[in-house]
Formats: sequence, structure tokens, C-alpha cells
Amino acid sequence: ISFLSNLKELNLSYNSINGNIPNTLPDKIEKLMLSNNNLSGALPPHLNSYNELHTLSVGNNKLSDALPSDMFPPSLRELDVGGNDFIGTIPDALFDCQRLIDVDLSVNRFGGTISSRWSS
Repeated sequence: ISFLSNLKELNLSYNSINGNIPNTLPDKIEKLMLSNNNLSGALPPHLNSYNELHTLSVGNNKLSDALPSDMFPPSLRELDVGGNDFIGTIPDALFDCQRLIDVDLSVNRFGGTISSRWSS
């Protein structure tokens, strides 16, 4: 889909799409909504390079692995990764997203301790 260079919003939620999320996305993507499918594998690396991305909704799939620390663009306002199979700790880089207003990390397999940055 990266060849759709002017694409700003992609909503493929509530389908039966299988496979991985593409590693490259359109440069101007603002909203990526892929929830409630059968997507698997890890999230693409370097999502933080998509400077316009403010909504990332990939909840209720079969995504796994740890959340990459370089997945949070400064523009991010809404993040839904709930209902997957993510592991590891919640990256501290999440707390650098000053514009975040809605975060769903529920129903995964996160572990470790809660960062002290939650209280600051």
C-alpha cells in the first residue's frame, strides 16, 4: 500500500484479513485501522517515522512479539493494541507521546513492573 502516496486513512477493520502488516506504509498516513482481523506477526518497525500518524488501531488480531520502542510517532493520539498476544514490558517511549488521549493495551501478555513514568 506504500505506493498510494497520498493515502491518509485506511480502515480495513472487521474483515478476515490474514498475514502481516506491511513494513512500509504511505508517508502521509494519518489513520491506520486494522482491528478485528486475523493479522499476525509483529508490528512493522519504525512506525515513529510516520509523522502524520495519529491513530493506530490494530486491536483484536493475532499480533505478537514485543512492542517496538520505535513505534510511537510524536503525533500519536490514539493507540489500540488490545486483544493480541504482545509480550514483554510496555516501552517507556510510550510516555514520550505527549498527544496521546486514548490507549488500549488490554488483553495481551505484558509483564514486568509498571514504569515509574506512569506516576510522573
